[in-house]
Amino acid sequence: MKKYIVLITVCVLSSISVFAQNTDRAEMECLYRLSFLKDTTNTVTTDDLMVLRLNKEKSLFYSYNSYTLDSLLCSDQGSAIQMDILANGSSKYGKRIVSYNILKDFKNNQIDHTDNVGGEHYRYQEELPNFNWVITTEQKKIWDYTCQKATCDFRGRTYEAWFTTDIPVKDGPWKFHGLPGLILEVYDIQKHYSFVFVGLRDSDANITMLPRQYTKSSREKYLKAYKNYIKDPVAFISAASGMKITVNNSSARKPKQNKVTNYDVMERD
Repeated sequence: MKKYIVLITVCVLSSISVFAQNTDRAEMECLYRLSFLKDTTNTVTTDDLMVLRLNKEKSLFYSYNSYTLDSLLCSDQGSAIQMDILANGSSKYGKRIVSYNILKDFKNNQIDHTDNVGGEHYRYQEELPNFNWVITTEQKKIWDYTCQKATCDFRGRTYEAWFTTDIPVKDGPWKFHGLPGLILEVYDIQKHYSFVFVGLRDSDANITMLPRQYTKSSREKYLKAYKNYIKDPVAFISAASGMKITVNNSSARKPKQNKVTNYDVMERD
């Protein structure tokens, strides 16, 4: 992830003192390294570069690689790119790891959440959750920012967050928000998921969801579908498409036993 730091500019504080005239236009972007355990039975983490694009009224949180690829697929060249991916794979377009997008609308007290689950684009809305933060007196430096610690219990996990009032926006990665400054670091105490600040940069990009067909859902239905997909992707896609999907094994090789993993989603409720 260090290679991404070269892209970062840190001259953004002047832009956050004025409201954006267009609430769908960003004032800055905060970059994070997301690390999470795909298998909680070992300590090998998976990393992705995440972006929080924000102004004082809205923010959009997404994976840099996935959003870039999805933007291409939604463009006029989308059909050709899709055919290229089917024929040659997606490696030249970057590796897709995290596929969800989270749009926070502070004016309307709402979260808009989308995710690609087995090729189907789920979308649900919910009220901005109350994290009931407990702010402590503990402090530390993250880069050049003085940060203060806060804790909360949220949907089955206990989190520790570090926020800075040097950047006076009440936002953070994922669904996190509501502290007196920008959250630069947050993790659950089991260290299954962690978001670590890697820099800031100016931005005037759109804070909107990509224009595509979505399956309207609820948070509960989405989580159920996501858990089923993680448990058995082939069975999930077969059921969703109505087509029987089989995985061919070479007759010269003994089929591999399915590896048992223990993937634990962020929201346990």
